[in-house]
Amino acid sequence: MRQPWFFGRGLTDSWRGLQALEVTYTQQNSFPPTALKRSINFLSMRKASEPEAKTVLLPKALLDKLTKPFDNFLHTGATSSAVLLLATIVALVISNSPWAHVAEQLWETPVGLQVGSFNFARSLREWINDRLMTLFFFLVALELKRELILGEISNPRKAALSVAAALGGMLVPAMLYLALQWGQPGEHG
Repeated sequence: MRQPWFFGRGLTDSWRGLQALEVTYTQQNSFPPTALKRSINFLSMRKASEPEAKTVLLPKALLDKLTKPFDNFLHTGATSSAVLLLATIVALVISNSPWAHVAEQLWETPVGLQVGSFNFARSLREWINDRLMTLFFFLVALELKRELILGEISNPRKAALSVAAALGGMLVPAMLYLALQWGQPGEHG
């Protein structure tokens, strides 16, 4: 039987599946139905003038050499935490340096989309605070739900430490703020 004209992997797999179906049907009933024959004929057609399609792949060694460091980085929690800590330190240094006004101007840079009279532009600060943080907390909530249902904190005894840490992470900063601002103008927020 002729090889199928290459449409892509899905149709090639369909052609193989139809071949197997034809053999099974032929073994049971002596001839395949007409619709099955038409499908096999359609998928096995190939124009004589067109060469076989070939997939060009990057060499595996080169691909591994380029992607392996990124893969290791993304799957290592300690490395990701170190980058986040470094970014926090850089932000604190810049905000308390003579370049603070430049950082503030960067925060107020308008970013958005304008098509004709339609203008959807917000400051960089608004994009991060209102949109990206919403997405971030949505993803955190999904991860928490997965851990509660399938993960290590699905058992209430194991979850107790995580719940205590979360409550402490909310209450301790609030108590520190109140302790430092008691009787001060910023006491009410």
